[in-house]
Amino acid sequence: MRDQSFVRINGLHKSFGQGAVQVFTGLDLEMSRQDRLVVIGPSGGGKSTLLRCIMGLDPIDAGEIRIDGKPYVSAGEGSQKNRIDRAIQRQVGMVFQHYTLFPHLSVIGNLILAPVTSRGEAKAGATQRATALLERFGLADKARSYPAQLSGGQKQRVAIARALMLEPRLMMFDEVTSALDPELVVEVEHMMVELAEQGMPMIVVTHDMWFAKNIATRVAFCAGGVILEQGEPAEFFSNPKLSRTRDFIVNVLRAA
Repeated sequence: MRDQSFVRINGLHKSFGQGAVQVFTGLDLEMSRQDRLVVIGPSGGGKSTLLRCIMGLDPIDAGEIRIDGKPYVSAGEGSQKNRIDRAIQRQVGMVFQHYTLFPHLSVIGNLILAPVTSRGEAKAGATQRATALLERFGLADKARSYPAQLSGGQKQRVAIARALMLEPRLMMFDEVTSALDPELVVEVEHMMVELAEQGMPMIVVTHDMWFAKNIATRVAFCAGGVILEQGEPAEFFSNPKLSRTRDFIVNVLRAA
Protein backbone atom coordinates (compact mmCIF):
# COMPACT_ATOMS: atom_id res chain seq x y z
CA MET A 1 0.00 0.00 0.00
CA ARG A 2 1.06 3.58 -0.62
CA ASP A 3 2.27 5.54 2.41
CA GLN A 4 0.37 8.73 1.56
CA SER A 5 -3.14 7.30 1.63
CA PHE A 6 -6.02 9.64 2.31
CA VAL A 7 -8.36 6.78 3.28
CA ARG A 8 -6.94 3.46 4.41
CA ILE A 9 -8.91 0.44 5.61
CA ASN A 10 -6.99 -2.42 7.17
CA GLY A 11 -8.36 -5.86 8.02
CA LEU A 12 -12.03 -4.86 8.16
CA HIS A 13 -14.35 -7.50 9.60
CA LYS A 14 -18.07 -6.96 9.82
CA SER A 15 -20.96 -9.31 10.56
CA PHE A 16 -24.65 -9.15 11.34
CA GLY A 17 -26.74 -11.30 13.66
CA GLN A 18 -24.02 -12.08 16.21
CA GLY A 19 -21.70 -13.32 13.52
CA ALA A 20 -24.30 -15.34 11.62
CA VAL A 21 -23.83 -13.31 8.43
CA GLN A 22 -20.25 -12.40 7.55
CA VAL A 23 -20.10 -9.29 5.38
CA PHE A 24 -16.37 -8.50 5.46
CA THR A 25 -13.64 -11.00 6.26
CA GLY A 26 -10.49 -8.88 6.30
CA LEU A 27 -11.18 -6.22 3.70
CA ASP A 28 -8.29 -3.90 2.79
CA LEU A 29 -8.71 -0.75 0.73
CA GLU A 30 -6.96 2.57 0.27
CA MET A 31 -7.31 5.72 -1.78
CA SER A 32 -5.36 8.92 -2.29
CA ARG A 33 -6.66 12.45 -1.92
CA GLN A 34 -6.88 12.71 -5.72
CA ASP A 35 -8.93 9.53 -6.15
CA ARG A 36 -12.53 9.14 -7.23
CA LEU A 37 -13.03 5.54 -6.21
CA VAL A 38 -15.98 3.61 -7.62
CA VAL A 39 -16.89 0.39 -5.79
CA ILE A 40 -18.81 -2.20 -7.80
CA GLY A 41 -19.91 -5.73 -7.04
CA PRO A 42 -22.86 -8.10 -6.76
CA SER A 43 -25.99 -7.13 -4.83
CA GLY A 44 -25.66 -8.08 -1.19
CA GLY A 45 -21.88 -8.00 -1.42
CA GLY A 46 -21.47 -5.33 1.24
CA LYS A 47 -20.88 -2.21 -0.87
CA SER A 48 -23.40 -0.04 0.98
CA THR A 49 -22.32 -1.49 4.32
CA LEU A 50 -18.75 -0.48 3.49
CA LEU A 51 -19.84 3.15 3.12
CA ARG A 52 -21.82 2.98 6.35
CA CYS A 53 -18.76 1.63 8.17
CA ILE A 54 -16.62 4.45 6.78
CA MET A 55 -19.31 6.94 7.82
CA GLY A 56 -19.32 5.46 11.33
CA LEU A 57 -22.99 4.45 11.07
CA ASP A 58 -22.40 0.68 11.32
CA PRO A 59 -19.95 -0.72 13.90
CA ILE A 60 -17.09 -2.93 12.77
CA ASP A 61 -16.01 -6.17 14.44
CA ALA A 62 -12.29 -5.83 13.79
CA GLY A 63 -9.87 -3.72 11.81
CA GLU A 64 -9.22 -0.03 11.46
CA ILE A 65 -10.18 2.86 9.21
CA ARG A 66 -7.75 5.80 8.96
CA ILE A 67 -8.31 9.13 7.23
CA ASP A 68 -5.39 11.39 6.35
CA GLY A 69 -3.09 9.19 8.38
CA LYS A 70 -5.12 9.53 11.58
CA PRO A 71 -7.06 6.74 13.35
CA TYR A 72 -10.75 7.29 12.63
CA VAL A 73 -12.72 4.09 13.33
CA SER A 74 -11.31 1.12 15.22
CA ALA A 75 -12.90 -1.89 16.88
CA GLY A 76 -12.90 -2.16 20.66
CA GLU A 77 -12.08 -5.27 22.65
CA GLY A 78 -14.88 -7.76 23.28
CA SER A 79 -18.22 -5.98 23.56
CA GLN A 80 -16.65 -2.52 23.70
CA LYS A 81 -18.08 -0.20 21.10
CA ASN A 82 -16.04 1.20 18.24
CA ARG A 83 -13.75 4.11 18.87
CA ILE A 84 -14.70 6.88 16.46
CA ASP A 85 -13.01 10.25 16.08
CA ARG A 86 -16.08 12.50 15.86
CA ALA A 87 -14.08 15.44 14.53
CA ILE A 88 -13.02 13.35 11.51
CA GLN A 89 -16.54 11.95 11.14
CA ARG A 90 -17.87 15.49 10.68
CA GLN A 91 -15.53 15.84 7.69
CA VAL A 92 -17.16 12.93 5.82
CA GLY A 93 -20.30 13.61 3.77
CA MET A 94 -22.65 10.90 2.58
CA VAL A 95 -25.56 10.92 0.14
CA PHE A 96 -28.01 8.03 0.27
CA GLN A 97 -30.08 6.36 -2.44
CA HIS A 98 -33.41 7.60 -1.10
CA TYR A 99 -32.61 11.29 -0.48
CA THR A 100 -33.42 11.32 3.29
CA LEU A 101 -34.69 14.90 3.05
CA PHE A 102 -36.95 16.19 5.82
CA PRO A 103 -40.41 16.50 4.22
CA HIS A 104 -41.61 19.22 6.60
CA LEU A 105 -38.71 21.55 5.75
CA SER A 106 -38.22 23.61 2.61
CA VAL A 107 -35.17 23.03 0.45
CA ILE A 108 -33.35 25.92 2.12
CA GLY A 109 -34.47 24.60 5.52
CA ASN A 110 -33.00 21.18 4.76
CA LEU A 111 -29.69 22.75 3.79
CA ILE A 112 -29.23 25.00 6.81
CA LEU A 113 -30.51 22.62 9.51
CA ALA A 114 -27.26 20.83 10.34
CA PRO A 115 -24.92 23.85 10.15
CA VAL A 116 -27.21 25.88 12.42
CA THR A 117 -28.21 23.20 14.95
CA SER A 118 -25.04 21.08 15.06
CA ARG A 119 -22.32 23.65 14.43
CA GLY A 120 -23.91 26.79 15.79
CA GLU A 121 -23.57 28.71 12.53
CA ALA A 122 -25.62 31.88 12.31
CA LYS A 123 -28.81 31.31 10.33
CA ALA A 124 -28.16 34.30 8.06
CA GLY A 125 -24.69 33.06 7.11
CA ALA A 126 -25.89 29.49 6.56
CA THR A 127 -28.75 30.73 4.40
CA GLN A 128 -26.34 32.78 2.31
CA ARG A 129 -24.09 29.76 1.74
CA ALA A 130 -27.09 27.55 0.96
CA THR A 131 -28.43 30.04 -1.56
CA ALA A 132 -25.05 30.16 -3.29
CA LEU A 133 -24.95 26.34 -3.49
CA LEU A 134 -28.45 26.16 -4.94
CA GLU A 135 -27.55 28.76 -7.56
CA ARG A 136 -24.39 26.86 -8.42
CA PHE A 137 -26.35 23.68 -9.07
CA GLY A 138 -29.31 25.23 -10.88
CA LEU A 139 -31.76 24.91 -7.99
CA ALA A 140 -32.16 28.54 -6.92
CA ASP A 141 -35.83 28.61 -7.94
CA LYS A 142 -36.53 25.63 -5.64
CA ALA A 143 -35.23 27.21 -2.43
CA ARG A 144 -38.70 27.64 -0.90
CA SER A 145 -40.14 24.43 -2.33
CA TYR A 146 -40.72 21.31 -0.26
CA PRO A 147 -39.35 17.86 -1.12
CA ALA A 148 -42.78 16.61 -2.25
CA GLN A 149 -42.75 19.31 -4.93
CA LEU A 150 -39.45 18.16 -6.45
CA SER A 151 -38.58 15.54 -9.04
CA GLY A 152 -36.37 12.64 -8.03
CA GLY A 153 -33.36 14.21 -9.71
CA GLN A 154 -33.96 17.51 -7.93
CA LYS A 155 -34.32 15.76 -4.57
CA GLN A 156 -31.01 13.97 -5.05
CA ARG A 157 -29.24 17.17 -6.09
CA VAL A 158 -30.62 18.88 -2.98
CA ALA A 159 -29.35 15.97 -0.88
CA ILE A 160 -25.87 16.43 -2.37
CA ALA A 161 -26.00 20.19 -1.73
CA ARG A 162 -27.06 19.51 1.86
CA ALA A 163 -24.02 17.27 2.39
CA LEU A 164 -21.76 19.96 0.92
CA MET A 165 -23.10 22.50 3.43
CA LEU A 166 -20.95 20.77 6.05
CA GLU A 167 -17.85 21.33 3.88
CA PRO A 168 -16.70 17.69 3.87
CA ARG A 169 -13.20 16.60 2.92
CA LEU A 170 -14.56 13.29 1.56
CA MET A 171 -17.88 12.62 -0.19
CA MET A 172 -19.54 9.22 -0.43
CA PHE A 173 -22.44 8.33 -2.70
CA ASP A 174 -24.53 5.19 -2.22
CA GLU A 175 -26.39 4.21 -5.42
CA VAL A 176 -27.67 7.77 -5.75
CA THR A 177 -28.97 7.28 -9.31
CA SER A 178 -30.49 3.81 -9.03
CA ALA A 179 -33.96 5.04 -8.02
CA LEU A 180 -34.13 7.66 -10.77
CA ASP A 181 -35.67 7.57 -14.21
CA PRO A 182 -32.96 7.55 -16.92
CA GLU A 183 -33.55 11.16 -17.92
CA LEU A 184 -33.05 12.28 -14.31
CA VAL A 185 -29.80 10.36 -13.88
CA VAL A 186 -28.06 12.94 -16.09
CA GLU A 187 -28.95 15.75 -13.68
CA VAL A 188 -27.33 14.04 -10.73
CA GLU A 189 -24.31 12.72 -12.61
CA HIS A 190 -23.61 16.21 -13.98
CA MET A 191 -23.48 17.49 -10.41
CA MET A 192 -21.12 14.69 -9.37
CA VAL A 193 -18.91 15.32 -12.40
CA GLU A 194 -18.62 18.96 -11.38
CA LEU A 195 -17.53 17.97 -7.88
CA ALA A 196 -15.02 15.50 -9.33
CA GLU A 197 -13.56 18.16 -11.62
CA GLN A 198 -13.08 20.40 -8.60
CA GLY A 199 -10.96 17.74 -6.93
CA MET A 200 -13.38 16.45 -4.31
CA PRO A 201 -12.23 12.99 -3.13
CA MET A 202 -15.18 10.63 -3.43
CA ILE A 203 -16.19 7.02 -2.97
CA VAL A 204 -19.11 5.97 -5.15
CA VAL A 205 -21.12 2.75 -4.95
CA THR A 206 -22.97 2.31 -8.23
CA HIS A 207 -24.15 -0.10 -10.90
CA ASP A 208 -23.66 2.63 -13.50
CA MET A 209 -20.71 1.45 -15.54
CA TRP A 210 -20.68 4.68 -17.57
CA PHE A 211 -19.94 6.63 -14.41
CA ALA A 212 -17.32 4.10 -13.35
CA LYS A 213 -15.58 4.23 -16.72
CA ASN A 214 -15.68 7.98 -17.27
CA ILE A 215 -15.41 9.56 -13.83
CA ALA A 216 -13.49 7.13 -11.63
CA THR A 217 -9.76 7.28 -11.20
CA ARG A 218 -9.92 3.78 -9.70
CA VAL A 219 -12.47 0.97 -9.63
CA ALA A 220 -12.67 -1.69 -6.92
CA PHE A 221 -14.60 -4.97 -7.18
CA CYS A 222 -16.07 -6.01 -3.82
CA ALA A 223 -17.30 -9.60 -3.40
CA GLY A 224 -16.99 -12.43 -0.92
CA GLY A 225 -16.16 -10.11 1.97
CA VAL A 226 -13.03 -8.59 0.43
CA ILE A 227 -11.82 -6.40 -2.43
CA LEU A 228 -11.03 -8.99 -5.08
CA GLU A 229 -9.58 -6.68 -7.70
CA GLN A 230 -8.97 -2.99 -8.32
CA GLY A 231 -7.29 -0.76 -10.85
CA GLU A 232 -7.59 2.18 -13.21
CA PRO A 233 -10.86 2.10 -15.20
CA ALA A 234 -9.38 1.53 -18.66
CA GLU A 235 -7.34 -1.47 -17.56
CA PHE A 236 -9.95 -2.75 -15.12
CA PHE A 237 -12.75 -2.95 -17.70
CA SER A 238 -10.72 -4.00 -20.72
CA ASN A 239 -8.47 -6.55 -19.05
CA PRO A 240 -9.80 -7.81 -15.70
CA LYS A 241 -7.42 -10.24 -14.06
CA LEU A 242 -9.98 -12.51 -12.42
CA SER A 243 -12.69 -14.53 -14.15
CA ARG A 244 -15.15 -13.53 -11.40
CA THR A 245 -14.57 -9.87 -12.17
CA ARG A 246 -14.87 -10.49 -15.90
CA ASP A 247 -18.15 -12.39 -15.49
CA PHE A 248 -19.60 -9.63 -13.31
CA ILE A 249 -18.72 -6.91 -15.83
CA VAL A 250 -20.16 -8.89 -18.73
CA ASN A 251 -23.40 -9.59 -16.86
CA VAL A 252 -23.86 -5.95 -15.79
CA LEU A 253 -23.22 -4.61 -19.27
CA ARG A 254 -25.57 -7.20 -20.78
CA ALA A 255 -28.34 -6.15 -18.38
CA ALA A 256 -27.85 -2.44 -19.08
